[in-house]
Amino acid sequence: MYYWKERNDEVDFILRKNKFVVAIEIKSNAEKLTKGLEKFKNLFTPTASFIVGDGGIYANDFLSLDIMKLFNMCYLIIDSTLVDTTQVKVK
Repeated sequence: MYYWKERNDEVDFILRKNKFVVAIEIKSNAEKLTKGLEKFKNLFTPTASFIVGDGGIYANDFLSLDIMKLFNMCYLIIDSTLVDTTQVKVK
């Protein structure tokens, strides 16, 4: 687990497992975009990136997720809700 900062831009949590990188920004307000997260995405192209808080994934959803599934891209964000794609049944 890492923290990234370049000048005034930052990302709260960078998770890395082998070649997979996940960037997580924590917000207490309803921001849906952060300059630091966008810059990190442009520079490093992480496997996944998201905001936890009112403007992104709800905190209770984030706290209940299986962290290892982030590295396998098993989650989608739909209307601020984290959906585990391994549990979705396709008709």
